[in-house]
Formats: sequence, structure tokens, C-alpha cells
Amino acid sequence: AVVNLEVLSLPGGACLAGDNYYYRWIVKMLIMPAFGVLVYAIYRFEYYTAMRELSSSADRARRERKLQGKKSQEEHSPLYAAELALDNLSHKLKMTVKIGFLRSRYCDIMFMIVYLLYPGTAATVFQMFHCRGLEGGSSESQLQLLEVAMGNECAGLLSDEAWASPYFKYRVSAWVLVFVYPLGIPASLARTLYKNRETIQKNPDYITIGGIKPLFIFYKPDCYYWEVCFMVQK
Repeated sequence: AVVNLEVLSLPGGACLAGDNYYYRWIVKMLIMPAFGVLVYAIYRFEYYTAMRELSSSADRARRERKLQGKKSQEEHSPLYAAELALDNLSHKLKMTVKIGFLRSRYCDIMFMIVYLLYPGTAATVFQMFHCRGLEGGSSESQLQLLEVAMGNECAGLLSDEAWASPYFKYRVSAWVLVFVYPLGIPASLARTLYKNRETIQKNPDYITIGGIKPLFIFYKPDCYYWEVCFMVQK
């Protein structure tokens, strides 16, 4: 099933861009990066908070261990050194697990955002290439209008008016964004999956790939790339 979230179609969404189609087009292109920046900012805040709590807990444990070592006059003994090394190892393990959990959770959130916004964003990019000519006149002199917003003229890229037309700038931008959204996102996800293909097939619960688990968790290990195929199909 194709899932498509149109933010500007939600109540109050039109207030973000008004009635100008080009402004609405820009807003749609910026919605996904805006969500990405917001999610990343929340992730970094929670990351630093968790690391500070873990560091404080580890420092407190080390102080208690040092105090116990002084009391027992075994501060420089091999057993005491081994206990300190074990504490440090335990702290590093807790940090690894916590970081893995945070990355997995926020990667899940970001994946859902991309999954919901990708179809509409990719379709909006391609809308800039769909022009319709008005009936009458020769093909050379026929007026071309943007199909999704008939009040906007599609100036030919080789015409004298092209450079002064707003459409020309947005069409060039659309060509660039084709490699960012419709092609760039599936290619990036496919590269990530291919890079981790051996871990996915042998140990899909490994902590370092928890963030990309929504991409392959519903498929057999040998079909880990199917979600990307479905995204391209959309």
C-alpha cells in the first residue's frame, strides 16, 4: 500500500505557503529537511543528557571504589586494578548500549518521516516538468502552462524569455532535487542496506544496525532490499 502524507493538506497547512504555487513547492521541498533537523536536535539533546548521567554514575562508582580501596589498604593491589578495569568496561558497555538504543529509536522515527513524506515530495519534484499546451496555434507558438497550476506559464528553456521566467529557475532546481529526493533517498538507503548485508543476513538483531531495522524486518534476510524497491515503485 502506498502511504503518502501531504503536510500542506492538513488543517492549517495552507497557511505555510499561501496561494503562490512556487512558494508551496519550496515549502514542500523543505518539510522533510526541517523534520530531519528537528529529530536530530532532539536526538543530540537526549544523547548528551544520557551521556552526562552515565558519566556521573561512573564517576560516583569510581570514587566509591577508590574509597573502599583506601580503607582496605588495597588501592595498588592487582585485584583493585582489575576491579577498576571491570568498572570502566561496564561503563563503556552501558554507553554503547545506550547510544545504540537512542540511534535505533531516532532512526526509526526518521525512517517513518521519510517513508510518509517521500511519495508526495518525489511527486512534487516531478510536477515541475509537467506542462500542458493550450489548444490552438502551432506547436511553436502554443502557450505552455504548468499542469498542476495553470496560472503559471512554462517558458521554453531555449526561448528568449526563459532566463527572466520564474519557471526556469524552479525547473533547474527541480532537476537538482531529482537526485536528492526521488533518486537520492532510495540510493542512500540501498547503499546502507548493501553495506550491512552480511550482518542483516547472519545477525539481524545486532545493535549497530538497529536504526535500519524497519527497512528489512518484514522481509526474509535474502530480500532485505525490497523496501527500497517499493519506495521506487511509489
